[in-house]
Amino acid sequence: KKAQDDRLQKTFAKSKEICSNYKSRSSNEDLQAFMKEVFTKDWVKLSYPISVNGKTWAETIADDPANNAPKGMVESLWKVLDEILEPETNGDGKVRAAWKMDKPSKTTAFVISAMLTYTLAKDAKHDENMKKLKEIVKSKVLKVTEMLKKIEEKLQADGKYNQLVECGNGGKRMRQDDEQALGKHATFKKLERLFKSPNLKDPSARSCPYYGFNYYDVTAEEEKIMDETMDKDIVDWFLQQRQSCYVAFKYTEPSARRINFEPFLFFLVNSARKVNPAFQDLMASLYGDWLHRCDVVKKVQRCQDKVALDYMLDTEFKDDKPPIGALLGDVVRCMVVCPTPEDVVEAMSKLKGCKKLTVLRIKNGFAAKNPAFGYRQILVNVLFEANGVSMVCEVQVNLADYVFIKEKIHTYYSISRVGKNFASSPEMYGLVWKP
Repeated sequence: KKAQDDRLQKTFAKSKEICSNYKSRSSNEDLQAFMKEVFTKDWVKLSYPISVNGKTWAETIADDPANNAPKGMVESLWKVLDEILEPETNGDGKVRAAWKMDKPSKTTAFVISAMLTYTLAKDAKHDENMKKLKEIVKSKVLKVTEMLKKIEEKLQADGKYNQLVECGNGGKRMRQDDEQALGKHATFKKLERLFKSPNLKDPSARSCPYYGFNYYDVTAEEEKIMDETMDKDIVDWFLQQRQSCYVAFKYTEPSARRINFEPFLFFLVNSARKVNPAFQDLMASLYGDWLHRCDVVKKVQRCQDKVALDYMLDTEFKDDKPPIGALLGDVVRCMVVCPTPEDVVEAMSKLKGCKKLTVLRIKNGFAAKNPAFGYRQILVNVLFEANGVSMVCEVQVNLADYVFIKEKIHTYYSISRVGKNFASSPEMYGLVWKP
């Protein structure tokens, strides 16, 4: 835990340095001076933000006279964020094809977004600021995705769009706890009670009862099984979360053994590590240079975030039973980037004809009427087995012209989902430390 705390402190010290050196693209000297003043202050506690009385993190800092914060601090932060997110354009007002947000800009936008939206509880104020952030992000993304319309129009004019539509669409979602997938695994059978346990506070609730989390009981025997069957770092992460629950409950329920992550997610990620190398090798044998390998599976924290934001709050999944994490079909995934529409057709044909996996479901974005932001790709869920573990994996089949835009969109997507746990998020580590 000390090593993780040290890493967190170093990450945010680096973040403060990056933000304080922000360079305004519009050469707005007032904004540059403002950023220098804000992020060199000792009171900008980036690692452990505090917010009180329903105020955001930035408002809490600005409203305390002892901080002597710059006048209009919150409004100025919104202005800086708007400037950073504005895509660069050509003389004709259209987004430059080569433009992408650099690391200092992404880091600064990420931190400021958190300052403007973080509240201790998800209340009306939090919702209001998240809505404002998402509206800004959406307005910028729409400018970027104007480029997609041209791609689609050319495909239509060349008569190639229908080839993509006819690659297939449909099938049935398979949950990871299905008897054909992880549900048949010996460890799943031993921990089935734990994995299928409902939220302790309210078994029917799909929201989060304590500070945004669901809580689950875990027995000493179940903890022992996890320790014996899972990788050490995953067990350490599990125990760290257990310790945080102990601190939260020690005055009211000191004997409680609880975890504030859906326990199934630890097993899911551990299983994914056993499957992923063989899956990536198989995809490489099918696609060669078209394949963009994903040699690192999703982390437990990212899985938890996705479960909370994408599934627990979506009415489409309101009838699904625990574990909700069993809906995650992309913990093991890869991307196939095809130069031409004909290559997309060939890629899909290879996947359907592969005897070492089973195609379960095809979500064809080219057959969708209104895909998000106009982005189209083909997502294929497959059942794959390796090292005695069967699980649902995802193959993303993309046209190269679309992938070029996807990389730009993903940055906006990451910023728009800044939430309460941003301090330890993989996005923040990646932005600060990756070259």
